[in-house]
Amino acid sequence: MNIALILIVVALVLYVGKTKLTVEKKPEKKDLRSPSKELTHWAQRIGNYFLEKNKSDYKKTAQEIEKLKIQNIEIKGDTISIHTARPGLLIGRRGETITGLQTWLNMKVEIVEHFSWNDVLTPNDPWEY
Repeated sequence: MNIALILIVVALVLYVGKTKLTVEKKPEKKDLRSPSKELTHWAQRIGNYFLEKNKSDYKKTAQEIEKLKIQNIEIKGDTISIHTARPGLLIGRRGETITGLQTWLNMKVEIVEHFSWNDVLTPNDPWEY
Protein backbone atom coordinates (compact mmCIF):
# COMPACT_ATOMS: atom_id res chain seq x y z
CA MET A 1 0.00 0.00 0.00
CA ASN A 2 1.01 3.51 -0.54
CA ILE A 3 2.30 5.20 2.63
CA ALA A 4 0.59 8.48 1.75
CA LEU A 5 -2.77 6.71 1.59
CA ILE A 6 -2.18 5.15 5.01
CA LEU A 7 -1.30 8.53 6.48
CA ILE A 8 -4.46 10.08 5.07
CA VAL A 9 -6.60 7.32 6.55
CA VAL A 10 -4.90 7.70 9.96
CA ALA A 11 -5.40 11.48 9.85
CA LEU A 12 -9.09 11.02 9.04
CA VAL A 13 -9.52 8.54 11.90
CA LEU A 14 -7.86 10.93 14.34
CA TYR A 15 -9.95 13.86 13.08
CA VAL A 16 -13.18 11.90 13.35
CA GLY A 17 -12.17 10.68 16.80
CA LYS A 18 -11.85 14.30 18.06
CA THR A 19 -15.17 15.47 16.63
CA LYS A 20 -18.50 14.29 17.84
CA LEU A 21 -20.48 12.76 15.09
CA THR A 22 -24.19 12.96 15.61
CA VAL A 23 -26.54 11.17 13.33
CA GLU A 24 -30.06 12.47 13.40
CA LYS A 25 -32.64 9.81 13.00
CA LYS A 26 -35.44 10.77 10.73
CA PRO A 27 -38.86 10.05 12.12
CA GLU A 28 -40.38 7.02 10.51
CA LYS A 29 -43.08 7.88 8.06
CA LYS A 30 -46.31 6.06 8.50
CA ASP A 31 -47.24 4.16 5.37
CA LEU A 32 -50.48 5.71 4.20
CA ARG A 33 -51.11 2.86 1.79
CA SER A 34 -51.14 0.11 4.38
CA PRO A 35 -54.16 -2.11 3.84
CA SER A 36 -57.10 -2.07 6.20
CA LYS A 37 -58.08 -5.11 8.23
CA GLU A 38 -61.10 -5.69 6.00
CA LEU A 39 -59.00 -5.58 2.84
CA THR A 40 -56.44 -7.94 4.38
CA HIS A 41 -59.26 -10.32 5.30
CA TRP A 42 -60.59 -10.44 1.73
CA ALA A 43 -57.10 -10.78 0.24
CA GLN A 44 -56.50 -13.76 2.53
CA ARG A 45 -59.79 -15.32 1.45
CA ILE A 46 -58.80 -14.91 -2.21
CA GLY A 47 -55.44 -16.52 -1.43
CA ASN A 48 -57.19 -19.38 0.38
CA TYR A 49 -59.36 -19.99 -2.69
CA PHE A 50 -56.28 -20.38 -4.90
CA LEU A 51 -54.64 -22.58 -2.26
CA GLU A 52 -57.70 -24.85 -2.20
CA LYS A 53 -57.79 -24.85 -6.01
CA ASN A 54 -54.16 -25.99 -6.16
CA LYS A 55 -54.72 -28.71 -3.52
CA SER A 56 -52.62 -27.02 -0.79
CA ASP A 57 -49.52 -26.68 -3.01
CA TYR A 58 -48.06 -23.41 -1.71
CA LYS A 59 -45.42 -23.04 -4.41
CA LYS A 60 -47.88 -23.49 -7.26
CA THR A 61 -50.35 -21.14 -5.55
CA ALA A 62 -47.72 -18.43 -5.13
CA GLN A 63 -46.72 -18.74 -8.78
CA GLU A 64 -50.33 -18.51 -9.94
CA ILE A 65 -51.08 -15.45 -7.81
CA GLU A 66 -47.86 -13.80 -8.99
CA LYS A 67 -48.84 -14.40 -12.62
CA LEU A 68 -52.17 -12.63 -12.05
CA LYS A 69 -50.32 -9.36 -11.32
CA ILE A 70 -53.04 -8.05 -8.99
CA GLN A 71 -52.55 -4.31 -8.54
CA ASN A 72 -55.39 -3.41 -6.20
CA ILE A 73 -58.49 -4.80 -4.52
CA GLU A 74 -61.49 -2.59 -3.78
CA ILE A 75 -64.59 -3.51 -1.83
CA LYS A 76 -67.87 -1.74 -2.59
CA GLY A 77 -70.89 -3.19 -0.85
CA ASP A 78 -71.33 -6.76 -2.07
CA THR A 79 -68.84 -6.38 -4.95
CA ILE A 80 -65.09 -6.94 -4.93
CA SER A 81 -63.15 -5.19 -7.71
CA ILE A 82 -59.83 -6.81 -8.55
CA HIS A 83 -57.44 -4.68 -10.60
CA THR A 84 -55.20 -6.99 -12.60
CA ALA A 85 -52.92 -6.80 -15.60
CA ARG A 86 -53.91 -10.31 -16.72
CA PRO A 87 -57.71 -10.59 -16.56
CA GLY A 88 -57.78 -13.72 -18.72
CA LEU A 89 -55.91 -15.69 -16.08
CA LEU A 90 -58.33 -14.53 -13.41
CA ILE A 91 -61.33 -15.56 -15.53
CA GLY A 92 -59.87 -18.97 -16.35
CA ARG A 93 -60.99 -21.54 -18.91
CA ARG A 94 -64.69 -21.16 -19.62
CA GLY A 95 -64.94 -18.88 -16.58
CA GLU A 96 -64.09 -21.64 -14.12
CA THR A 97 -61.78 -19.57 -11.92
CA ILE A 98 -64.00 -16.51 -11.65
CA THR A 99 -67.17 -18.49 -10.92
CA GLY A 100 -65.33 -20.59 -8.35
CA LEU A 101 -63.98 -17.42 -6.72
CA GLN A 102 -67.44 -15.86 -6.64
CA THR A 103 -68.97 -18.88 -4.95
CA TRP A 104 -66.02 -19.13 -2.52
CA LEU A 105 -66.38 -15.48 -1.49
CA ASN A 106 -70.19 -15.35 -1.75
CA MET A 107 -69.78 -11.99 -3.47
CA LYS A 108 -69.79 -10.62 -7.00
CA VAL A 109 -66.27 -10.26 -8.39
CA GLU A 110 -65.59 -7.43 -10.83
CA ILE A 111 -62.40 -7.48 -12.88
CA VAL A 112 -60.73 -4.19 -13.77
CA GLU A 113 -57.94 -4.41 -16.32
CA HIS A 114 -54.84 -2.55 -15.25
CA PHE A 115 -52.81 -1.81 -18.38
CA SER A 116 -49.05 -1.43 -18.26
CA TRP A 117 -46.74 -0.67 -21.17
CA ASN A 118 -44.17 -3.05 -19.69
CA ASP A 119 -46.49 -5.94 -20.52
CA VAL A 120 -46.62 -5.06 -24.22
CA LEU A 121 -44.00 -6.51 -26.50
CA THR A 122 -42.76 -4.08 -29.12
CA PRO A 123 -42.46 -5.60 -32.58
CA ASN A 124 -39.27 -5.40 -34.57
CA ASP A 125 -39.00 -2.65 -37.12
CA PRO A 126 -39.69 -4.21 -40.57
CA TRP A 127 -37.25 -1.79 -42.21
CA GLU A 128 -34.47 -2.78 -39.89
CA TYR A 129 -33.22 -5.63 -42.06
